[in-house]
Amino acid sequence: MLLEISVLIFTLAFVLFSLFSILYLLQLRRTAKSVEDVLLTLNKSLPAILSKTDAIVSNLAEASLILKDQVSNLSRALDQLEDMVDDIIRFEQALKKEIETPVMQAIGTCNAFLSGVRAFLFTLFSRS
Repeated sequence: MLLEISVLIFTLAFVLFSLFSILYLLQLRRTAKSVEDVLLTLNKSLPAILSKTDAIVSNLAEASLILKDQVSNLSRALDQLEDMVDDIIRFEQALKKEIETPVMQAIGTCNAFLSGVRAFLFTLFSRS
């Protein structure tokens, strides 16, 4: 009797296992079919996506080259401007060196002349 009950329990367990396995395999088949549909749709739209991506990449490469040229031109212009400013500074320093001494001497001479005129006028008007 115990053997018959054991065989019955194993049989029921095997039937339940088989039933759930069949349900699992059916669900797996439906999932595989969905994945296949998604892959077919992706394969149909993939060439268009790739061509658009290629167009975008080529546009970006072209824009990058243009930007690189513009930055290079700007760099050259800034270098020329820097050279020009350096030339102006050197000219100013040379001019200052050449002019400063004679101008200071002329200012000293003018101050001496004005002091002499002032002294003359002070003496002239103080005697009156």
